[in-house]
Parts: sequence; C-alpha cells; structure tokens
Amino acid sequence: MCGQGESADMNTAQFERRGFLQAASGVAAGLVMGVGGQVQATERKRVLRVAHLTDVHVQPELRAPEGMAACLRHLQDSVDKPNLILSGGDHVMDCVRQPRERTKTQWDIWQRISKAENSIPIRSCIGNHDIWGWNKSKSG
Repeated sequence: MCGQGESADMNTAQFERRGFLQAASGVAAGLVMGVGGQVQATERKRVLRVAHLTDVHVQPELRAPEGMAACLRHLQDSVDKPNLILSGGDHVMDCVRQPRERTKTQWDIWQRISKAENSIPIRSCIGNHDIWGWNKSKSG
C-alpha cells in the first residue's frame, strides 16, 4: 500500500494531466470553429494516392503474366489512378530453394510485365521469397 503522500501526488498528477487534456481539446475545438461557432470548411485535395501490392508470388505455371498484367491494368484504368505503387516483397515464388534457371524465369516475368504493362512508378522492398540461393543445398 502506498502512503498518503504518494496517493496525493498521484491524484495531483492525474488532475494535471486531465486538466491539460481538457484545455488542449478546447483549444483544438476553438481552432476548428470559425466566427460565431460555425465550422469553416476547407477544400481538401489529395496530394498522393498509393497502391500497395504484396506477395504476388509469380509462378509461370499459374498464368503469372496474365494475372500480373490484369492487376496492373486495373490500377492504371482506375478513375482515381495511383501515383505510386509500393511492392511489399515476395515478387516471385520461393527462390530461396529453387535452381538458378527457375529463379531467372520468375524474375524475367516480373520485370517484363512490370515494364510492358505499367506506367506508374514502382518502389519495392525485398521479401524472403525473392532471395535466390538462401538455401544453398537446394538452390545449387
């Protein structure tokens, strides 16, 4: 159990915090409200629209070129087209334990379709499936 002095200090700290939050919310409300208490409307304009693609896992036997192209066309044909595509990794499927030829085939599809079917800038990060040769014994 805490002594009476500690309890009083906690209550004072709580009150001070609560009072600060109440005052801050009042100031914020005052900034939003215009003259006479009317809310001032400001026109908002989007400055950036981003599409996030992740885990595409390109696999030629699953019609990867057609599916990836359809996805990219959909983004570009959108009424509110994105300004940027962020690719969250795992572009290809499981290069970690695949031979070089399989890995090259998958990356060739990714690069060919990205270039041929897309005009939106793409920025990517690498995923764990994107790294060739991580498993040295299986990837050769």
